[in-house]
This record gives sequence, C-alpha cells and structure tokens, in this order.
Amino acid sequence: MMAPQYERARLLCTAINEAASELLEPIDRVEVARDHVLIEAGTRRLAYRYYYANAYAPDGSPMPGSGRWVVEKTDGNEISAGRLQKLFAWLRKLT
Repeated sequence: MMAPQYERARLLCTAINEAASELLEPIDRVEVARDHVLIEAGTRRLAYRYYYANAYAPDGSPMPGSGRWVVEKTDGNEISAGRLQKLFAWLRKLT
C-alpha cells in the first residue's frame, strides 16, 4: 500500500475508468465518501462501493505489492439509505 494520497488517486482512477465504460456523457461530478464513490454524468448517477483486495502468502501474511482497489456498482438507494440513517442518528443526538 502507498501513502494515502496516492491510494485515493488509485481508487479514483479505478472508479472513473469503470464509470467511463458505461456512461455516454462526460463526467460532471465525483464524490468520495468513507465507503462509496458517486459519479455523475448528465442526468445519470452511478454509485460504487469500494474495497482494497490484497493477495496473501500461504502463511497468511499479506504479499507486498499485490493489493488493488476494487469497485462494485451498487444501487444508489443503498447509499441514500445510509445517509438517511446518519441523519436520523444526528437528530436523535439533538433530543
């Protein structure tokens, strides 16, 4: 794994390449959150969950240099539901 700023760049590159293969319009907006990336182009909005995949040696230790970012397209409603849960949790703290 590299320094955090380079890992974020690698993640964004992976997500943008995945979205560009599906979108017909130029990408207008990219938003990165703790567990997902939102990419907007025109009227379309794609949501991707991401994770870091690493290969492991037979003894269970991570193999240096084997990691990569994986993005998986998700239903945008899953992302919206997470935001609503955060909003409700914040409102509960106020009362």
